[in-house]
Amino acid sequence: MCERAAELGHSLLFPAICRYCGARIYLFATPEGGFAIFDDVGGDWPKHDCWGVHQAATHYTDLDPTFSRDYPFPVPAHAQHRTPTAGSGVVGTVLREDRPSRPGGLWESLIFDGTSVLRVAFADGQYVGRCIRGFVQLRHGQAVLTAVEVLSPPEPAAAGQRQRPTPTELTQLRASDLWTLQALANTLAATHPKPADTLRQALDAFLNGYTLTGVFFVARLLLTAPIPTSVKANLVRLTLVGLVDLKLHSVLPGLVARLSGGTIAALNSETRRSLDRATKLAELLKKHMGPQRLREALDRRFTKELRYFQRTEGPLVDEFKQFWQVT
Repeated sequence: MCERAAELGHSLLFPAICRYCGARIYLFATPEGGFAIFDDVGGDWPKHDCWGVHQAATHYTDLDPTFSRDYPFPVPAHAQHRTPTAGSGVVGTVLREDRPSRPGGLWESLIFDGTSVLRVAFADGQYVGRCIRGFVQLRHGQAVLTAVEVLSPPEPAAAGQRQRPTPTELTQLRASDLWTLQALANTLAATHPKPADTLRQALDAFLNGYTLTGVFFVARLLLTAPIPTSVKANLVRLTLVGLVDLKLHSVLPGLVARLSGGTIAALNSETRRSLDRATKLAELLKKHMGPQRLREALDRRFTKELRYFQRTEGPLVDEFKQFWQVT
């Protein structure tokens, strides 16, 4: 959201449906990194607060990877297209505008209101990326939005919460890797429901910045779960880039030694080269830094994430501790 706001050159207010409680919410981001989630637009601009989102939230991630490719905004692929009825009110973000074909004509536009893409027209344009509010009138069979108002929260609400660095900043771990993880979970759901749940736990940890926890869940499947070798090959890359993100290369040789020959053989050439480079670097670090300093680096990261793990995955705490002590 903040990256898209920076590209637009102005703040972005975008409607969505909360993945936790199902309520309509409004995600707000500034080009400078400010972020907030609102229950409604206007008035006191109340912040959203439910069992999965607190008012001080600094990020929000929709786990549905099926966004439409037709728009440069996160519009679900399943969103219905419709024309609003005369007299109805519309609140949403403008996705696209088409200039009038003749002087004095109307701008034909598409607006996303959180659930549907609405076809409306304006007397003027230049609203792409803006959240607007207006009322629909029917003119010559065309839905025209009138009394248009651009919405933006005032200060201090607009400041929201500046996005703070997550406990483990993701650099090598790309968004595409996370969507791959979600896709793998969906693929396994019917035949391997427990591993699929574990992958969702890993995804949640990665998205919240707890990379060591995410790596634990992924590596746990790699080493113990009876899942297809092709899936395990994908998980090797996630384990690799997660540990590289944390600069914990020294952990890799021990994990690689525990992988099956079939999993190693299934790796693609890019992952194999990356794994070789990271393993060689791990050996150099071990030689020049010494095992004790490398162990201390792992222990610091472990301590940093243990509280999160205890809060979210209580029954597995002992296994989490044992895994990283052995590693």
